[in-house]
Amino acid sequence: MSLARRLVFAASLLFCCSVVAVQASAQDSAAWPPKIERRLPPQAKPLAEADRKRAKAALEEIQAALQGLGDIDAADRADVDIFAKALDYALRHNEFFDAKKDLARVESLRKAALERIAALKRGETPWQSQRGVVVRGYRSRLDDSVQPYGLVIPAKLDLKKRVPLYIWLHGRGDTSCDLQFIANFLGTKAPGPLQLDDAIIVHPFGRYCNGYKSAGESDVFEAVDNVRRRYNIDDDRIVLAGFSMGGAGAWHLGAHHADKFCAVHAGAGFVDVKRYQNITADTMPPWYVQTLWGLYDVPDYRRNLLNVPLVAYSGEQDKQKASADIMEAELAKEGLKLTHLIGPGMGHKYHPDVLLDVQRRLHDFVEQGRNRYPAKVSLQTKTLRYPGLYWVEALRLAKHWDDARIDAEFDGKSKLAVATKNVTALSLTSPRPGLGFDSRLELTIDGQAVALPAPPKTNTKPEGTDQIVFLIHDGNAWRQQEGPKLFEEKQVKQPGLQGPIDDAFLSRFTFVKPSAAAGMSAVDRWVAFESQHAADRWRKLMRGEPLNADAASVDLVDDQNGNLILWGTPQTNPAIAKILDKLPIKWTEKTVGIGDLEFDAAKVVPVLIYPNPLDPSRYVVLNSGLTFREAHDKTNSQQNPKLPDWAFVDVTQPPTDELPGKIVAAGFFDERWRYQKQPAVDAK
Repeated sequence: MSLARRLVFAASLLFCCSVVAVQASAQDSAAWPPKIERRLPPQAKPLAEADRKRAKAALEEIQAALQGLGDIDAADRADVDIFAKALDYALRHNEFFDAKKDLARVESLRKAALERIAALKRGETPWQSQRGVVVRGYRSRLDDSVQPYGLVIPAKLDLKKRVPLYIWLHGRGDTSCDLQFIANFLGTKAPGPLQLDDAIIVHPFGRYCNGYKSAGESDVFEAVDNVRRRYNIDDDRIVLAGFSMGGAGAWHLGAHHADKFCAVHAGAGFVDVKRYQNITADTMPPWYVQTLWGLYDVPDYRRNLLNVPLVAYSGEQDKQKASADIMEAELAKEGLKLTHLIGPGMGHKYHPDVLLDVQRRLHDFVEQGRNRYPAKVSLQTKTLRYPGLYWVEALRLAKHWDDARIDAEFDGKSKLAVATKNVTALSLTSPRPGLGFDSRLELTIDGQAVALPAPPKTNTKPEGTDQIVFLIHDGNAWRQQEGPKLFEEKQVKQPGLQGPIDDAFLSRFTFVKPSAAAGMSAVDRWVAFESQHAADRWRKLMRGEPLNADAASVDLVDDQNGNLILWGTPQTNPAIAKILDKLPIKWTEKTVGIGDLEFDAAKVVPVLIYPNPLDPSRYVVLNSGLTFREAHDKTNSQQNPKLPDWAFVDVTQPPTDELPGKIVAAGFFDERWRYQKQPAVDAK
């Protein structure tokens, strides 16, 4: 290969994964570039050229109209940008699964978009007061993408008063991308089974098809927050409900965020991985994948469901009834009898009479409303990603991924008793609204009395004073700790900064790709492919574009960049080189390793998550996007993290739809983000 060809190859490697078709050697020509078939969205038959031109013309017409809008309110802009994005993605990824229907949808989106743009130019926003079925949008904090959501607003609902909100989580729809989802809310027929005249129903898109996990989880709460800003919602009368994939989402979100809802309804839907997938001893994944099931598996968070009214539904003949049966048995262990309604003779759908019963029960819970200060709170978790409920929050764990609990009970007068398991620091917000913590309250934790300060000499204190008490276990006993001092400790796993790798994509993040190539090595080739694969996968599955920054000039502490996803090596990415001496790995041109592990740097690449050494409130991630891949999209139950806090990838084995390469070592950092020896990766 000539020098000129080498230079062109090295430069273009960084920006386009198609370059990997140029072979480093004849030996591996059949393996590169890896051919990874996408499952979501599924491959559709290409449109006829004339039809494609029609769809493209519709997009261009909307884009041209948008250019004439000028500077308008960002929220109003999101309500029209959703249409252009939907058509753009449909064309880019060929998301026309039923050509005739989808072309009709293109026309309905074009018409709706142009009507809204014309109204904005007149200074009007009629859809903001629209009743019936409405589609709206917001701009996500994760990646600045616009995301749609649907609303059903009863015609006679008095919006001058605070009104209840029902969150309806839709079922799996492989062929329901932005285009199809939005079109579903441009007609007059209300989607979903709920028929209400006294509440707004919001239908989150959930970032398409991920079981309301990862960015799908973020989408639910971002959509709800957007609705709360735009409509007069009663925060204490919010119901979470869904069916099938939406039922799984209701189980998951209800168990992990029980304090946000006045009631939860789960219709069908899986609750764990192992039993739902019937995984046996001979088909178990590596130990760390099994450990990571503890992020979402609902039985591991069952005690949280003691805090919220819960109604489950199953068709009598539905195979997914087994999941509700599992939860019935799990909750019975905690002394709770699950309200499990059965649709007689039904498969995977509602019985109409039982659906009415579900709605009546939810209505009763709405009437009662949410109690923000329940006398008793039960918290169960395995990770500080889900640290608290109501007035209780875990701030440190003795060991992540072991069962952790806080049970707190206030007698309504003067006694507050707390019991813990696997928790070494926590905070309590006063269960007495308006009254803080002082010696008039007898506080015991794990049977130990904790002295509180004397009450103030007057009854007037600044709002919020002494409303929170922080407690830490020093190895021998519990003691009070000042909040600022507790949070000054940077190198410790704490809420929102606890891993694993996929956790970085639950908040704002930025890709930082290499600024130079070290040569036509296996590592460079792998980085080029994987960084592009991660960006493409985020767009196709999570329906957004990763933010990007230049490696040579990126500000490592800029709030707008969020978590930094650094691709490459210290030789090819200056951002990695700048912080390398503060990371827990050793990485030279020849070797790479961690602790007592060492590998050939020409063949092995580290992937990890770690607090940003220059901005410890955020993460840096090396060489990884989402760790679940295309093979896991076959079932939403498998769309879970597949790598822990760190791993080493042998890149001489090409990436597949399951793995980024051969995982030669992997593990979790300890509670202080330090390396600890782990079992071998092939341990069952």
